[in-house]
Amino acid sequence: DAPTSAPTVSSSPTFTPAPTAPVLCQGSTPNFKDSFGDGCDWYESSDEPGCPHHGNDYEGVMGVANDHCCYCKMSSSPTQTPPDIGDYEFKGHGFCTSGDSEDPFGLGFDIDFHAGASTLEECTSACAAEHSNDPLFRGVTWMDPYVCFCLKGWEGEEAGASGITGVIDLFLDDMICYAFTPESTESQESSISGQWGSLFGG
Repeated sequence: DAPTSAPTVSSSPTFTPAPTAPVLCQGSTPNFKDSFGDGCDWYESSDEPGCPHHGNDYEGVMGVANDHCCYCKMSSSPTQTPPDIGDYEFKGHGFCTSGDSEDPFGLGFDIDFHAGASTLEECTSACAAEHSNDPLFRGVTWMDPYVCFCLKGWEGEEAGASGITGVIDLFLDDMICYAFTPESTESQESSISGQWGSLFGG
């Protein structure tokens, strides 16, 4: 019998490439890497549009992500309006500061950590309940999700001295500052006097 032909060898199997992450924008610097070797894809997965938390951090040889990643040049998410809290005034996002030039940390307060508060409202309420009658009480710094600092002036200061003048950015996310601003006793007495006068024709 005539020999049969050689068996046909099949070609190598075709592999389906793994899906790639969706491209959120165009225009990033090719092969950008920060000081940790991360590229723009890390910022897309670890930060919000506009990179408000990390865009200026981790500067490498090529610079920071805000200057190279299109995702970090997108409009950031709108900042939520801080809630109105009775007897407090919103001062900004960051750690409260008094601008006391003699304070080595630039904060100017005696800090009382209040454990147990799990929301901003619980923090402000707890600090007021504990310190509202103390003339040295200045306000609170809340760091989401559960760090509450009651802020007081230093012993020996006059009431109202070293008040909260603003905030300082400590490179920590979700910090918020409220100054304690209760209605003054004089205003309360004036209001009560006016109410009595309107009732009795005084």
